[in-house]
Amino acid sequence: MAFTPKDAVLFDLYTSLAERLAAGARTSVELIAAPSESRRELAKRVGNIESEADELLGKIVRRIDDMFITPYDRGDLQDLANALDDAMDAIEEATDVAVLHRVESFPPLATDLVDTVRKCAELTASSMPRLKNRSEEHTSELQSH
Repeated sequence: MAFTPKDAVLFDLYTSLAERLAAGARTSVELIAAPSESRRELAKRVGNIESEADELLGKIVRRIDDMFITPYDRGDLQDLANALDDAMDAIEEATDVAVLHRVESFPPLATDLVDTVRKCAELTASSMPRLKNRSEEHTSELQSH
């Protein structure tokens, strides 16, 4: 068990999970734009990314469970990991449904929506490394008092 709230590995796992979310979102944008005969392969790629995300979620949960003191509230850490995983699950489900129902073309608003999801996922992935820096700032604030 870790006895210190500073855990770079945990933050790296969160960053990796958020990067998988962004990769899944980018692939869903590709799927929407692709010809229908290419979509099954893209949906399969999203499924593989989702499996990687599930593995990362498991590592995060185990890491949190093994920590004596967590860098943030334990429940908040678990909620964040679950929210990232839920978002990835939703992307996978949407791509699977599009392939299953053989959607030929998507309305422009659907394309805009998928691109908005991609932008949000990429923003999340680019922001995730800040968790580590914020934790270090918080730790030094606590030590200075």
